[in-house]
Amino acid sequence: MIFQIVGYQRHVGKTSTAVSLIQEFKKRGFRVAAIKHSHKYDVSQDTRGALGSKDTERYLEAGADVCGAITDSSLVLITPENSLNWALNMVAPFSDIVILEGFREERRPRIIVAESADQFFELYVENLVVAVTGVIAENESEKEKVKGAYPNIPIVSKASELADLLLSRFVDEVISRLEKKTCAVCGYPNCDEYAKALIRGEAKLSACPQNVAQTVLYVNNKRIAINPFVQRIISATIQGMLSTLKNIDKLENISIHIKS
Repeated sequence: MIFQIVGYQRHVGKTSTAVSLIQEFKKRGFRVAAIKHSHKYDVSQDTRGALGSKDTERYLEAGADVCGAITDSSLVLITPENSLNWALNMVAPFSDIVILEGFREERRPRIIVAESADQFFELYVENLVVAVTGVIAENESEKEKVKGAYPNIPIVSKASELADLLLSRFVDEVISRLEKKTCAVCGYPNCDEYAKALIRGEAKLSACPQNVAQTVLYVNNKRIAINPFVQRIISATIQGMLSTLKNIDKLENISIHIKS
């Protein structure tokens, strides 16, 4: 159910009404989202505790599970759910690569930006460091300290070099989840030849239906490889079930989140 609150001009109580409704619905056990239209929205100022009278902050304080602001150029969604896993689940269907900034306690492949070897050692986690960059890459004595301890970890200074390194790892991951079939949709006779061309930069990621799939499955933030035939089965089954529901005129994009 969608409700709209409108007013003839600003400061007539639209936000107060929305806040009151959020509070009432939450008391009754409902999950509530609130979305505001705003011609301008300063994302840099929209942090918990620093908003003051910001309407979105009032929505959150009232108990909204998620709130958003739609501007002339962007959509900003805010939620009190501050779990990184929750965020990754949200962006996973829409991204191939996700870059996290910070989150030092996380145990994921990491690029260490450091000024000295001591900083590197402080941030080092065994088997997770992909590369080192930053000021340290221009300091030969500090570089030697790192190389002496971990000779196999690349130290790069240019963003292009770092991007190439990350892309190589990304391609390796893509190759690992290929079904090794011979559908030839990509234009190559088999997955092995496609993978070689991908590494050489001759093939496009989008050429393989397993990489740019119509049906994508993520379990615990990990993408599960499903071949085109299984994709079609899942898609047809879900669309068949949804087509029997009322008030659905056209099926375009379908998202299903299951939280256990």
